[in-house]
Amino acid sequence: MLNTIQKRVEEKLKEDGIEVYFYAFEMADGLPYFAYTFDKEIVDEAKEDWKSGLMPMNCYDDYSFEEDIDDIVEDICSIVSERKNEI
Repeated sequence: MLNTIQKRVEEKLKEDGIEVYFYAFEMADGLPYFAYTFDKEIVDEAKEDWKSGLMPMNCYDDYSFEEDIDDIVEDICSIVSERKNEI
């Protein structure tokens, strides 16, 4: 299920012109939890830091509190879009 959600999110964001790189996409407390960056250059560093429980600068993490897959996809896209607009 998470792979499907992640692929749909990435496709939708790409259609919207947003390049995002997820380095963690998992379930936490029954909710989709995701960590991402907009900087391709730091993805490998972010993955390594993530394994150690760290979050590098210019990386973000969020939850979706939706239950339906379509709603989860929309929620994550909205969260990532808003974050992109903030920076």
